[in-house]
Amino acid sequence: MPLARRSHRKARTGCLICKRRRIKCDEHKPSCRNCIQHRIDCAYAESQETTPGVHRTSQQPSPPSCSSIGNNRGTTPASQGPSNSSLPPATVLSDSDVLNARLIHHFTTSTYRTLSLKPETQALWQMDIPEIAFEHKFLLQMILAVSALHLYRKGSPDARYITYAHQQYETSLKSTSFALLQISPLTCHALYAVSTLAFIFELGTSYSRESLLYSGDGTLAHWVLHLRGTRTIISSAWGELSSGVLKPLFNCEPVMDDPLHIGPPLEDLRKHIESDSIAEKTTEACLRAIGELLRWSKMAHVGFFGFMCESDDEFAALLARKDSYALAIFSYSCVLLQHGEPRYWINRWPETMVCEVNVYLDPSLKVHLKWPMEQLGLIYEAQVH
Repeated sequence: MPLARRSHRKARTGCLICKRRRIKCDEHKPSCRNCIQHRIDCAYAESQETTPGVHRTSQQPSPPSCSSIGNNRGTTPASQGPSNSSLPPATVLSDSDVLNARLIHHFTTSTYRTLSLKPETQALWQMDIPEIAFEHKFLLQMILAVSALHLYRKGSPDARYITYAHQQYETSLKSTSFALLQISPLTCHALYAVSTLAFIFELGTSYSRESLLYSGDGTLAHWVLHLRGTRTIISSAWGELSSGVLKPLFNCEPVMDDPLHIGPPLEDLRKHIESDSIAEKTTEACLRAIGELLRWSKMAHVGFFGFMCESDDEFAALLARKDSYALAIFSYSCVLLQHGEPRYWINRWPETMVCEVNVYLDPSLKVHLKWPMEQLGLIYEAQVH
């Protein structure tokens, strides 16, 4: 004898999704268990009063007309949400919001390609570094600055780009100075990226300066300080930087023993320094700098940056004092910059800086400018004694 089927009262207040799927709904609000399990937006029909004793007849929905499709657009259960009256007023985008969005878009679609010729490095600037910037405002500000500068250099008639570029640059530097006080695994990648972009910004705004090597007050130019700051970041967080997301930036293998043939002329300069009667500390600092320059010359595309970052503080101090020996050594590093990246931003920096060194250099040392000037396509004029 078959068991009698237990009758039950059908629930008519379940969610619309369960009704459509014809499954039992637990009627839990705001989302029933079925919708939660299937990750579906749960929606309930508005409650309707049912007159006692009146039987509801189930009606099949009639096929929609073209006009009803147009009128009911956007009212499917999945798109139903809070009524307009319960939503906060929409935030109106300001002009600066729109400008920032445009600059970020420009950086990730165009500017990133100017920062390197290597696809792997380009991918870092296009994807990974902007992602880091969303967590570190000082880096985001520097990205906006470089992007605005790039738009301006491309010939945009909108003068606000260069003004905005300088504003964002200065704001970023102020924020970065505080972050540098506490370099950590959480900030080191952003700090390294921002120091690199700051150097690029200096490259891109050099056309308006009387000197590339020195600031108006006679101290070393800001770009030198940025590269020296990079040295501090690297020494404080080398493990994280060399194994983290920016690892491709630190994969610098020597290409050959002496690709630029810088060894022989540097050896002549070294002999001149050793034979001169100068302070022992100056001699030692210059000889160490020559050794460092020889080492970095084997990695031509990053050699200039490596040399400026890794040369010691004594050499930087000599350069700041316009010491002729330090300036002569520096002129050789400019040949490395000629072969370095990013080419778009370097432009004629190497030639300009060697010509500037020629102005400061002691006449007895100008013979050592022959090699770097010839390498850069400059005319060397021998000194007449």
